[in-house]
Amino acid sequence: MRMTAWLKSPGIFSNSLRRNPAESAPYAVWERSRCLDILEDITKGKGKMEDLQTLEDLAEDIKQGSLCGLGRTAPNPVLTTLRYFREEYEAHIKEGRCPAKMCQTLIAYYILPEKCARGCDACVGTCTVEAISTDKKRRIKVIDQEKCVKCNTCLVACPPQYDAVIRLSPPDQLNKAIPNVKAQGSNETQSSNDKT
Repeated sequence: MRMTAWLKSPGIFSNSLRRNPAESAPYAVWERSRCLDILEDITKGKGKMEDLQTLEDLAEDIKQGSLCGLGRTAPNPVLTTLRYFREEYEAHIKEGRCPAKMCQTLIAYYILPEKCARGCDACVGTCTVEAISTDKKRRIKVIDQEKCVKCNTCLVACPPQYDAVIRLSPPDQLNKAIPNVKAQGSNETQSSNDKT
């Protein structure tokens, strides 16, 4: 399982670091809270390389300073992912990219016009915030990135035979990969022969 998947999974990181309310050492509570703040910054693309050493130091301090077994195991997911998935932490920090494409601030959804079936409105109908619209002339669907809450419903709703909705990280990846593609959500439409 990738680092971000662990981090975003309910109960893995946040619960292990937040649990143990009976912990009587105040520094352990502060250190766990600091770990969570650093992890949150990293998943938002706001982390710094020195945060990785700080995370390791805090996790080791929590392990050594906890008064019970539960407290001593709380930082294990942090230490394990730092050991085995360090390159993913570094991708978040150095490149603003989430390799697992799960961190909401580091992803964007796009609709590839050459794959999208003009008569299919599955993504439009499932978008909970009405971020997907259809160009009336060409029937090309676009996602308004300002409105999109990155809930993944458009990706799930897109029929597999079309596979037109894609999730990218970093969000500007499509524009870098294909320089002639206009950002979806703008007033301009995309060329129908854009390719990934």
